[in-house]
Amino acid sequence: MCGIAAILGTIDASHLAAAKRMNATQRHRGPDGSGSWCSHPPDGPPQPGVALGHTRLSILDLSAAAGQPMRDDATDTTVSFNGEIYNFRELREELISAGHRFGTTGDTEVVLRSWIHWRTDAFRRFRGIFGIAIWDGRSHTLTLARDHVGVKPLYFQRIAGPRPMLVAASELRAVLHAGLSTPRLSSIGLQSYLHNGVVCGPGTILDGVSLLPAGTYAEVSPVDCEVKAIRYWTIPHPIGVGNPTSDSIGAELENAVVNQLVSDVPLGVFLSGGIDSSAIAAIASRRSSSRIKTFCIGFAEQTLDEAPHARAVAEAIGSDHCELRMTGDMMLAQLTEALASLDQPTFDGLNTYIVSKAARNAGVTVALAGTGGDELFGGYASFSRLPSLHRKLARMGGFRRPLAHLCREVSSIVSAVQGGVPSQRGSGKLFDTLQRGDSLFELYQVQYALFTSQMQSRLRGSPSAEGALPDGLPLQLAQELKELIRGRSSLAAVSVLELSLFLGQRLLRDTDAASMAVSLEVRVPLLDHRLIEECFLASDNVRFGTPGTKSTLRQLALAGVPSSIFDRPKAGFELPLATWMRGTLKHLVDDALCDPSLCRAAGLNPATVKLLWEEFLRGNQGIYWSRIWTIFVLLHWCRSHNLSVES
Repeated sequence: MCGIAAILGTIDASHLAAAKRMNATQRHRGPDGSGSWCSHPPDGPPQPGVALGHTRLSILDLSAAAGQPMRDDATDTTVSFNGEIYNFRELREELISAGHRFGTTGDTEVVLRSWIHWRTDAFRRFRGIFGIAIWDGRSHTLTLARDHVGVKPLYFQRIAGPRPMLVAASELRAVLHAGLSTPRLSSIGLQSYLHNGVVCGPGTILDGVSLLPAGTYAEVSPVDCEVKAIRYWTIPHPIGVGNPTSDSIGAELENAVVNQLVSDVPLGVFLSGGIDSSAIAAIASRRSSSRIKTFCIGFAEQTLDEAPHARAVAEAIGSDHCELRMTGDMMLAQLTEALASLDQPTFDGLNTYIVSKAARNAGVTVALAGTGGDELFGGYASFSRLPSLHRKLARMGGFRRPLAHLCREVSSIVSAVQGGVPSQRGSGKLFDTLQRGDSLFELYQVQYALFTSQMQSRLRGSPSAEGALPDGLPLQLAQELKELIRGRSSLAAVSVLELSLFLGQRLLRDTDAASMAVSLEVRVPLLDHRLIEECFLASDNVRFGTPGTKSTLRQLALAGVPSSIFDRPKAGFELPLATWMRGTLKHLVDDALCDPSLCRAAGLNPATVKLLWEEFLRGNQGIYWSRIWTIFVLLHWCRSHNLSVES
């Protein structure tokens, strides 16, 4: 894993210096080395071209020869690559047979020569996770590409003017610190954030900065620097295609784990004690040539403590297990650095930072995680709850919207009489559910919203929802998802939404930022694109079994592990932030949420923010901790980067 940087346009020495600043900003992503390169002598007159930067975390081929940016003089091709190509040895043999010669043993040169040989078709062939910038001096174009599922991010900003420029990097902060534009918060990004707890792409929290969508590439000229993403992969539709069995799914699962065990540095597995991480750990233990290391976090709060379950799995598979105990005081001691790990504001990610740091301190550079099992095999309650709710709403017919307005009026009256804040959960979302429950897509977004539409307007200081994103998503993304779920079964449709939104727009970006902050590479075998294809081409019965049980995954991966370990209510890997915010962390949160000038700079209504905080402190059950933490993180991020809506 690494950090990449690119500046495209009319380039001079100042732009090469900017690329080096971007390298410095992303140093945590690649502490083992850095490099920069310009397509022409930077001390000469400005010319159309590119400046590339790279910071290296050495995983495969630790020699200096595998450093980046990597160049092939014969074809005038240069690459800056972040990620891992797990089938690089297979591709290498194919390229050697086609006449290519290699001077290194890692995957970066395979990326370079794959591009030279197959051009954009190479991206379809890669089985891995990647963000790539490739300069082709013959065609004078820069190609940006992102992996199939979007595990590795790739941000870009087009700067307009007589000489337009393009800035691209692995992290938003690197684009920010390039210093080539005046940054300010995006009002659309803020709306998306208040709905989802993250900013859903292709936009970001910064105005004018975008995220290249997963499974796409773009070929960009230094003349106009226009970025038009071309999709090379998407989740397949099963109509008229094969009939995969659980055995074929199991084969792809085994292949994914085995491929991702390849490393020239120490490797371990995150183990929470749940089905997903246990499945990865169990397969890795069976297929690894040496005893694997596993890691988990335990808490004093017993209701959140999964450590005993992880310990039981570790004993069953025979791993070398490391357990870290966390307390509120320990969290406070790490909070500043944990918050600094967040590339964009998000209410998630701190848990990944804590366990990533523990793994890195234990000497591990690569860790496998069970991310994606719930989304792919139907582990969330949404797989049964959303289709059921959708059917009930459909039966209400024309009564639904009049009832929605009645609910809003009743809620307003109750709030006026009782004071306080209406619930932002369950019954509090009844108006939005009735009003926007025409499809599974709309219903999904309503149920996952952190705040009701009315509260979102109050937080933004707007008396109406005018200008708001109808479903909390950019229109482009919303339309793509509606098309992607069209014609699928309810279970498959929910899986698409969970993979694309909860995972694709939140978990993966949070995991990348938090783990790379401590120079740890996290691999996610359950999100191997060929495994995803096999699952989506299978029948619902083969893939899901009984929704909520992940019976297929258990049968394929956990034979020999006592089933009693998993016969308990599902619990996510969650920090006890609700307790800490009312105790150890209270003064930090209070300092941000009760600062009117900071709230206004972030585009929030200070009175509404303060009211929500007070309601949370007095125990309002309708104000779940994530609502407060979402606001705190946004304010902290804006303060740290000195950004506002007026910057």
